Formats: sequence, structure tokens, C-alpha cells
Amino acid sequence: MRIGRQEFSYGSQRLVSVRDAPNNRQAFDAARLIYGAPHMRFDAFYAYYVPAKPNIFDDGFNKNTQFWGGYAVLNKVPVFQNADVYYLGIRKKVAVFDAGTGQETRHSMGARVWSTTPEWVYDIEALYQFGNFAGNTISAWTASANVAYTFNNIRHKPQFGIKTEVISGDRNGNDGRLNTFNPLFPRGGYFGLAALIGPSNLTDVHPYFQLELTKNLAFNVDYDLFFRMSRNDGIYAVNGKMIYSGKAGTSDQIGRQLGAELVFTPNRHLYLRQELTWFSAGEFLKQAGPGKDILMFGTTATFKF
Repeated sequence: MRIGRQEFSYGSQRLVSVRDAPNNRQAFDAARLIYGAPHMRFDAFYAYYVPAKPNIFDDGFNKNTQFWGGYAVLNKVPVFQNADVYYLGIRKKVAVFDAGTGQETRHSMGARVWSTTPEWVYDIEALYQFGNFAGNTISAWTASANVAYTFNNIRHKPQFGIKTEVISGDRNGNDGRLNTFNPLFPRGGYFGLAALIGPSNLTDVHPYFQLELTKNLAFNVDYDLFFRMSRNDGIYAVNGKMIYSGKAGTSDQIGRQLGAELVFTPNRHLYLRQELTWFSAGEFLKQAGPGKDILMFGTTATFKF
């Protein structure tokens, strides 16, 4: 049993993450029960989210967002190798979507299967959300896949992979049903350090390539295509805040993103990353706002002890 202020990290961190880079880590005031067995781990918790304030050591207890659930990880599962099953609940006093503002109570039920071998990597996840928001019912969902293959017999061990996500958006703001997916507490750098787009109302196709230049140095390049899942809903940031309303444009094209990075890990304590990201604004961003392209250059240094 763990009681007090703590961090949560589950699965691929699509829903619940410690949120390393580009934001500060996120914390919860929680009571958490952890059970471990040789091929199983189960967590059950009840928590209050701790919003980060500007200064140091001033993040007090906050009742505005309640978070609870259970998460099970099963290993050595027939066929799939590994599987996660979970239920997550959230209640926010004030939630904001393109459909309006109000209290939100949302339940998420999902499953994930994943495996890592010297050649193949796959991570497939799907979940459904239900509940109520400002007097309306919630019906939202997402499905994602990440599959990659490494050619270990070729010099530099090239790896080719593809990620894709389909994340629901609101189909009609006046039908009494909210279809906008809530990503809860996801990774800060969801699509790289630039973190320009969040995982709501989104269709994403993401091929990538990796080379192992040396034992401690890797080069990665990826290319993202972003589309709005629903033209009646807006686009959202990683923290869930709306960037542009769906009423601001008719196109479903958000943009394209090309990223490249060098990752250097000289030992188990130090991690260095140099990243370059180019984002080309799509038609919707040009309709909704300035629609300017973005070039971002970022350096990350992490020391673990």
C-alpha cells in the first residue's frame, strides 16, 4: 500500500504517464494498492490530480480532478505474449470541449497486447469511454497500433516501423452525445518534443526508421500525417485544451511533421537526445489561424540515479 503524493505510469503511457519532457512531471495525491506475482501485476488506486503551479514546492491539495481505477499486466500470455487490461475513471468539476463546458464523469475500459523480440516489436491497444458531460452522454473510443521489424543481420541493424492511431471526435455538437476522446494524463512529448498536437479527434499515420550507428548511438527519423477524425470537432493540445474550434474551418487536414533525432546513451545513468522537427501546417490550420510552418530544434539531457 502506497499513500501520499506519487507518480503514475501505466502501459505505453498513452493514457497515464509521468510526463517527462517537454512539461514538468505530473503528480497525484493518492492511495494505491500494488500486487505483484511472477507473471502478473495489479494496481488499484484512488487519487486527486495535482495541478502544477508556477513556483517551487507550492502545489497544494486540489479536489477539482478525481482519478481512480485498476490496471493489470499479464505476462507469458498464450499467442499475445503480454496483455494489459484496465479500467480508469475520472471526474472533473470543469471540463472544456468544443461541444461546451461543464462537469465531466468519464469511464475508460481498454486492453493492450504487446511484445518485444530481437526482430519484431508490436503494441496494439483499444479502449472505449462512456459517462456524462454537462448533461450529455459520453461515447468515445480510440485504437492504436505500433509494429516494427529490425534487420539484425544487416550492419547498423536498420528498423522499419509504422504507428497509426484513430481517435474519436465529436460528430455533432447538438445531439446530446459527446464523442470527443479524453486522453487523461498522457506523455508530454506525445508526437515528439514539439508537442504540437494532442491525442483527441485525430487520425495519425506515422512511419519511422531507426539505425544503430554504434552500441550507444542511434539515429531515428519519422514522418507524421495528421487529420481531424471529425470535421465538426476541433483540435486539442497534449494537455487536452482546445487549440482551435471545429467551427474555424472545414478541412480535415491538420498538417505533416518530419522529425529526426540522435540518441546517445553512454551508460545506464545518462541519456542525451538531439531533435529536429519540421511541421508543415495543413489546410485546417490555415483556415483557423495563421497557418505557419514550424521548425523546432531541441536538446534533452536526462540523468538517472
